[in-house]
Amino acid sequence: MSSIFGEPAAYDRAVCRTAEIFIAKFGSLADLEAWTAARRPTLTHSERAYCEAVARRVSSLLGSVAAAPA
Repeated sequence: MSSIFGEPAAYDRAVCRTAEIFIAKFGSLADLEAWTAARRPTLTHSERAYCEAVARRVSSLLGSVAAAPA
């Protein structure tokens, strides 16, 4: 997964930044929106992994219990 960005730190920064964008855009509903995005059936495996990482980060930042992927 990190090969897309060249290094694991860049991938982690991208996940954190995307999570912050979700929170800025959706506020308290960011957790729900992030997990909904991660469960879209049209995602590739790598897209799903990235979106799930973002959703976990959003849950962590909001202090929510992360919803288990369906």
